[in-house]
Amino acid sequence: MYVRTIRVAVAVVVLMVASALGAKAAAASPFDAQVLTQQAVGRAIDFLQKAQASDGSYAAANGPGVTAVVTVALLRHGRTPNDPLVADARILDELLESCLPTAQKEET
Repeated sequence: MYVRTIRVAVAVVVLMVASALGAKAAAASPFDAQVLTQQAVGRAIDFLQKAQASDGSYAAANGPGVTAVVTVALLRHGRTPNDPLVADARILDELLESCLPTAQKEET
């Protein structure tokens, strides 16, 4: 389980770094950084498709945080809320469920 979480984290880092460096790397490099970036993003998304659990999470044992970060990374790379990788994650439901008991306790 720990190794899977690390692999998911690496895939998310690839997506975030690619997002942050995209245009800068292309301008500063003699090779086609845009193509290399897109290839890395494609491999990361392919991995995330395989790593997604049947319940839609990416690391359920670690709570909803990992799935939330993966979802943000996917959305930043052009995926929509209707994309199966995002919709199947059901992250909003997970976040509400994990936070609701705490909020209800604070109200009483």
